[in-house]
Amino acid sequence: MPLIDRIVAEYPVRLDLTDLAAAACEQFESFAGLTEKLPKPLEGTNIQNILEFGWPLAIVGANPSFEWLRNRVTKEIARTGHASRSDWAVIHAGALLTALGARVTFLREVKKQGTRTPDIRASFDDQVIDFEVTYPKIRRRSRELQQLITEVNLEVDKIYRGEPYYLFVYIGEVELTSVGAEIIDAIRALPGKSQHGSVNRWYVVAMSRDEAKAVPPSGAIEGVPPNWWPDQKVPRLDTSAGSPSGQAIFPTFFRVQSYLDPIVRKANRPQRDAGIPFVIMIDATADIVPHEQLSTGLLENWFPLWPNVAGVLIFDRRPFFLGNFCWKTSLHLNSHATIQASSLARLKAEDLMCKTMNRR
Repeated sequence: MPLIDRIVAEYPVRLDLTDLAAAACEQFESFAGLTEKLPKPLEGTNIQNILEFGWPLAIVGANPSFEWLRNRVTKEIARTGHASRSDWAVIHAGALLTALGARVTFLREVKKQGTRTPDIRASFDDQVIDFEVTYPKIRRRSRELQQLITEVNLEVDKIYRGEPYYLFVYIGEVELTSVGAEIIDAIRALPGKSQHGSVNRWYVVAMSRDEAKAVPPSGAIEGVPPNWWPDQKVPRLDTSAGSPSGQAIFPTFFRVQSYLDPIVRKANRPQRDAGIPFVIMIDATADIVPHEQLSTGLLENWFPLWPNVAGVLIFDRRPFFLGNFCWKTSLHLNSHATIQASSLARLKAEDLMCKTMNRR
């Protein structure tokens, strides 16, 4: 039985899976040994993992330049059970650029003294751009936060069952392991209780889609953020057509250094061909994501020093549980660059690019 048919048959909640979901399942099945390890019956977390694995591979599709990287990932999965973080970051970067309409070439590394090859060469209608992909070092708190986000998303899905919602989770300077259970318990009390928290430790607030659409232009939302949170700016809500029906937002304390370090390393050793703009892509998925905090103003302190760097494109992966699978992006173009990446101007300064897996 094809994997997608098995998912529909075994999952107790009705799913309306898309062609992209079917392609993602086929990609998962194409890796030897993965399907055999799946439990029976399949649970929601198993299905989520299947779709999340196949998501970028389905979008990259039958790209001949990808075969060498796919073969390397296949061997790595057979050896360790998972792909390396660096390869998976490049795959997602390539999928994101493909979704933006670029013709993507995954370039093999050239091991030759004095020669440095970019990870990806993307051809847009009017320009070719070289991309080098990197990521911030994962800190223990970031790992714990990602685990908590996963647990929250699973819990919220059980509560709302596909109904639209917006959930804000604020966590202070505390050990996440000391407050995780309290946060999950508070979420289980939703939607009957819209707010709950502990001063300087954590705070949870939920609102409906209608409430989110009614937010005034000033952006003021009662109770968001809590009074003890140092940054009183209200997180931006995406209520546009096609936006995810459920959104869990985790404003966090942000440390810029973990992002500056990999950017500086790549900027000081640009990997591109002469005459082609060079852009650094940061996969921020496993870290505290800085889309609002890492402003162009901050990078402008460095951009004048890097005429060979056309810009920095930050993205993180947001696969909403059994629904829309999204990349959140923020683009920072370098006005001081010798060669501008003009094709990327089509991106908003911040954007959310989503692909639907399940239409329920």
